[in-house]
Amino acid sequence: MNPEAYLEMADTESRHWWFRARRRILANTIESLRLPDGARILEIGSGTGGNLKMLSQFGKVSGVEMDETARNIATEKTVGVFDIRNGICPTEMPF
Repeated sequence: MNPEAYLEMADTESRHWWFRARRRILANTIESLRLPDGARILEIGSGTGGNLKMLSQFGKVSGVEMDETARNIATEKTVGVFDIRNGICPTEMPF
């Protein structure tokens, strides 16, 4: 993907209705699973990190992202709180 698209996504995903609604739907779905305390969650395709904080309310979150630009944005945006590694599903999974 064009690096400029990642910059635009990182700028809008916290406030745009589509991203917010998608996170709400995902959170409701995960909540219904009743995961155990301390669940380990892996987001494959973390993009610019817009879902990581939401996911962290359900357990310990790590991410995989193949694009270096997106991965760097996610790491910077989340102040390095999450372990986001380079990888490609299913052939190059670092976890």
